[in-house]
Amino acid sequence: MAQLNPAGLPFKEGSGIRFDSSLSTALRDCYVVRGETINFKIDADYESRYRQIIAEYPRFPFAYLALVETLRNESKPEWREVAQKGLDIFKRTTAIAGHNRARDEGLATLEKYLSSTP
Repeated sequence: MAQLNPAGLPFKEGSGIRFDSSLSTALRDCYVVRGETINFKIDADYESRYRQIIAEYPRFPFAYLALVETLRNESKPEWREVAQKGLDIFKRTTAIAGHNRARDEGLATLEKYLSSTP
């Protein structure tokens, strides 16, 4: 799982190359791709989707990151607890050789959020 990107894919799709798994399918309409960056949709409509993905894939840290950003956007204090869980997973998976580099960015984002004033 450490090789999966934020979209739940082991590689970037394109030029007729697609990859499908139950995780990538669950995430398919939860993000927008801008250039090389995957941006999660963070409005309240997606909160339950991210919670469901976490329930089904509790070791996939990007779902925690997406939920954190959604909760922060809604000013819900629960985001810190969710961020800590995601941070723990990012720390473990970024220690694995060959992990997807987006995990380093996810780790840094959650560390920045958690170090901010409440």
